Amino acid sequence: MIFKILLILLILIILYSVITAFAFINIALIRKKKSHPILTTEGPRSLYAQKMKESADWFLAQNPKKVSITSFDGLKLHAYYLPVENAKGTILMMHGYHSSGLRDFACIYEFFHNQGYSVLLPDQRAHGLSEGNFLTFGVRERYDCHDWIKWLNSLATQSELTPIWLMGISMGSATVMYTTGFDLPKNVKGVIADCGYTRPREMIKLSVFRDYHIITWTMLPVANIMTKLFCGFGMKDASTKKAFSKNKLPILFVHGVNDAYVPYEMSLKNYSFCKAPKEMLTTQAVHALSFVTVPDLYKKTMESFMQKNG
Repeated sequence: MIFKILLILLILIILYSVITAFAFINIALIRKKKSHPILTTEGPRSLYAQKMKESADWFLAQNPKKVSITSFDGLKLHAYYLPVENAKGTILMMHGYHSSGLRDFACIYEFFHNQGYSVLLPDQRAHGLSEGNFLTFGVRERYDCHDWIKWLNSLATQSELTPIWLMGISMGSATVMYTTGFDLPKNVKGVIADCGYTRPREMIKLSVFRDYHIITWTMLPVANIMTKLFCGFGMKDASTKKAFSKNKLPILFVHGVNDAYVPYEMSLKNYSFCKAPKEMLTTQAVHALSFVTVPDLYKKTMESFMQKNG
């Protein structure tokens, strides 16, 4: 009798794990078709929605070039490129989870452009105009970021290369931090990592329990197998700790203490992992809104960081 009860419990646990893992992949990883995400009337972003929409409209009014590359696994990836004549350098901006560069970097790209920097604003894989059915929390996206760096450097001769700065918000922040684990060209000068997490597994574990109340100790092992089979990545395939063991680039970490999505403590961990020159800007903002919450402090901190490390 006890054996039957245990067997039934085991079957139920397995079924629960498989069902919740499939649900997680469907909800979190599969490409989502969304309307233009700039203007929203919900959540804290709504406070800045009009300002962000005006900034996005400004960006598009500059007639940025639509450019593309082919990823290492055969996807056509799209980006907006807004060059500046005699530019000081280029800011390569990687946006966050189920978002867009126009939204996440609203106001920021306008600031950099006015400061004399060219801006490259990719759609991450499975977002916007870029191909791909699955996002991978930065695991495969780091290769895409690396390829965008190569593309930028292909525009000029070796003697004409200008500085490149990597900037990411949320999942894009993880993407650029993971990218530092590669052997990058010498004209990549530094990283601005805004509200990034440590590794996919920790972010997934946190979000599925918080948002969907799924018991993670049963689901995660099955989900990890499924992501490897269907999405081409494992949840432990990338981490800031691993990337920073090779990184020599200076990093400016930015995070709001009121971030309810990616905990502030994750940036504290990332800061501790980083052995290269580093700075930390702590704000009172919620997730991904530090720039529009304290724009003057953010600008001053970035300018100082880039002057010191450029």
